[in-house]
Amino acid sequence: MIDHLLKKRILYAIIGIGIVTAVFAGIASFNKIAGKRIILFAPDLEEYPLVDEYENIYKPIFGIVREIETHSGISFVTLSNGTKFSIDKFTKNFECEPSQLSTFIQVGDSIAKPGEDFLFFVHRKKICYPFKIKERLRALPVDMSKKQKVQ
Repeated sequence: MIDHLLKKRILYAIIGIGIVTAVFAGIASFNKIAGKRIILFAPDLEEYPLVDEYENIYKPIFGIVREIETHSGISFVTLSNGTKFSIDKFTKNFECEPSQLSTFIQVGDSIAKPGEDFLFFVHRKKICYPFKIKERLRALPVDMSKKQKVQ
């Protein structure tokens, strides 16, 4: 009887290890969704300072998005000039789809956040999308070639 229970536990352990291995293999092979890399463990916030923290709000950020990693609603962004920062899910513009800046931003976007300002601009295909840090905004994007708001 004990021998039978031991064999059963060993079999269940082997099956469990196989399932866990298959899940992690699937995550490793399917780790990009919509151009964003989904990661299991977040990078260090000292390496990727959160834009909306008080000491970082007034720092200027300019560049082109080279890489984005997402973890628990926070996007960790690396620009082509080497600048690194993170964005949480609380900066929104309800005129954009998706409305959260952390999920709106894409590889190839041009980013402009002047120092001394809470506004964060995403430039994509001649259209400028405004976001206000740590706030919910309703501001239409602007077509920069025509200098008019996009409906």
